[in-house]
Amino acid sequence: MEEQEKARQHEALLKEYDSLRKEIAARQSIRFTILGFTVASIGTILGLTTQSPSQGGTSFDYFTLALVCFALGLLITAQVLTIHLTQWIRSIADYIRTFIEPEVAGLEWETRLKHGKKCHRWGTSKSLACYYAFLTLAVSAVAYVTNPHLSQTTFAITLSLFSISLVCSADLFFHISRGWKTDWT
Repeated sequence: MEEQEKARQHEALLKEYDSLRKEIAARQSIRFTILGFTVASIGTILGLTTQSPSQGGTSFDYFTLALVCFALGLLITAQVLTIHLTQWIRSIADYIRTFIEPEVAGLEWETRLKHGKKCHRWGTSKSLACYYAFLTLAVSAVAYVTNPHLSQTTFAITLSLFSISLVCSADLFFHISRGWKTDWT
């Protein structure tokens, strides 16, 4: 009787492990879908920004401001979503490592993966952070190169959004905001 109960618990843990691994894979896929959409959108926006020649008047200044603000807002939104998804992935992995792997012999993927990350010190979130930081710099560079005579207001607005985007990239890279640590004890 006790053997059957252990077998059922073992089977339940394997099913839970499989379900959680699928959830991790789905969230990873969503992160890269967000990145792909963001890259395509930013490319289109930068193309529109560089297509319109500067007239030296205020109308292009507002056109550039609108495009750049939209691009930076899109980047910030994509990064916030990516941070949220990455935190969930990390939380699920911590759960697997804490509650499932010790109970099922042979399941050590998350434990080994965490050990590998400690040795190599580079993971997907850091790569995504660098990519988002590069996109932020590209948007800002195009904005300032295509229209070097931005008004102080335009400069202040874009600089604020630029800074927020870089802070999001730093959070994705260094894991500094709340939500990165999961205490399952």
